[in-house]
Amino acid sequence: MGIQIEDTIAAVATPSGAGGIGIIRISGPDSLEVIKKCLTIGFDFENLKPRMLVRGKFIDEQKKLIDDLLFVWMPVGESYTGEEVVELHCHGNPFILEQVLQRLHSLGVRLAERGEFTQRAFLNGKMDLTSAEGLNDLIRAQTTKALSLAHLQHGGRLSGIFNEVRDELIKILAYLEAAIDFPNEPIEFLSSGEYLSILDPTRKRLSSLISTGKSGRLIKNGVRVVLIGDTNVGKSTILNLLIDESRVIVSDLPGTTRDAVEVEHILNGSRLLFVDTAGIRPTGDKIEILGIEHAYKQIERADILLLVQDITNLTSNEFSKDPRTINIYNKSDLKPGWQEEGGDLVVSAKEKIGIDALKEKILSKATLEIGDIEDGILTSARQIILATEANTLLDRAANSLSNSAPAEIIASDIHGAVGKLDEILGKNSTLDILDEIFGQFCIGK
Repeated sequence: MGIQIEDTIAAVATPSGAGGIGIIRISGPDSLEVIKKCLTIGFDFENLKPRMLVRGKFIDEQKKLIDDLLFVWMPVGESYTGEEVVELHCHGNPFILEQVLQRLHSLGVRLAERGEFTQRAFLNGKMDLTSAEGLNDLIRAQTTKALSLAHLQHGGRLSGIFNEVRDELIKILAYLEAAIDFPNEPIEFLSSGEYLSILDPTRKRLSSLISTGKSGRLIKNGVRVVLIGDTNVGKSTILNLLIDESRVIVSDLPGTTRDAVEVEHILNGSRLLFVDTAGIRPTGDKIEILGIEHAYKQIERADILLLVQDITNLTSNEFSKDPRTINIYNKSDLKPGWQEEGGDLVVSAKEKIGIDALKEKILSKATLEIGDIEDGILTSARQIILATEANTLLDRAANSLSNSAPAEIIASDIHGAVGKLDEILGKNSTLDILDEIFGQFCIGK
């Protein structure tokens, strides 16, 4: 991105297409000065008050009207980016918005890049990096749980935890470095046991946070639910019933499903990615063999397995005892009164019996997989990798303390861990890393 923070930038901040209102956001040192050249209002600009919505006429170089709009001015320190900002609330005609942007560009305003407004907010200290990532998640959230998690992260829950862990480590470093710098002074230094009494709870807290990485993935990307079983047991029919539409071909011929079919579905606020796989059976058909091999690959990636069996032809299955598995006994209409004693589900896809109970069981298992989000959850691979690296350094520091290693070695590892936490929070991130993160945002944010 190569951001130049001294530039004044602009972009449309509302979704593309026609609508009632289209908002153009302008940010940078010349925001108000530029507007004075292309906007007429009913009073002197010197009397303009911050954060007040004002009506004005946006004009081109020949003083011709482009749009009759509303605008608001926010001075430095009182805006989203921390810079001087002007927002133009235009009529939501894409042609009008394009004309406004062209006029701004003619006055030296640069079109903003992806995420540049938020990157400026970060660089100006309006938010840390985890809060910025939470904002991107907020924009893209598709379920109530994803939205709640995004609000927590954008609101500072995750950064608060990392800062608390960091503060504990800084406390340890203060004692260690005093011992290194003033070994002969009459200072009461901590013993190894006292250091560990501070370090151990901090390590446990960080380890607990790292373990939430899977939950963050499931909330953002969805819980992967893979249907498996023999041929002709009703997997595809059950999938169509779970998503309430006919998305997968159903046939009495064995081996109809030859490749995995993926369908994303929101079920009671939970994002699920259903995967229908080829029936697993001995076969000489080369295409079907490839489908079966692909089915096993899908099983490896699954968060939940739906093992479908035909109660008129039960067979043993290697995944029936897998902790991810929900065992489903289909075709109950062919064996009325048949019961399964293990607490698993008996359904009839043909008669649509037991499908609601199956949905509830999937949701229950998905909720267990995700867990509680209130205590903070890691939501990106970047966070997980850096937190894991920090914890590895802390484990090494704890081991050094237990073995009475020199204070310099212990301090070096704890310094390294603090550095990893600072990277998570964006205190020492390189421009390339920032470009990668903010490049995932939409233009205008």
